[in-house]
Amino acid sequence: MARGDRAGLGILAIALATADDQQADWIEAGIAEALRDSEESRDEALALVGEDLAEAADGLARVGIQRLSSLLRTAGLW
Repeated sequence: MARGDRAGLGILAIALATADDQQADWIEAGIAEALRDSEESRDEALALVGEDLAEAADGLARVGIQRLSSLLRTAGLW
């Protein structure tokens, strides 16, 4: 997450798509830690996630990207 690049976000999206609730909690905590001091980083991540969501053809990727987007918006990061 701290890298803020498309590859890193893609890995997180797939991890979220396949995670159980406990794993998702750990992923959410890592995202919060990586972004806690940088609204700019969060906004950049949201922009990349939005682009990926528009382009995602694979169902699993789409689920993960939607979950990541939701997490970035509502995970209590701010």
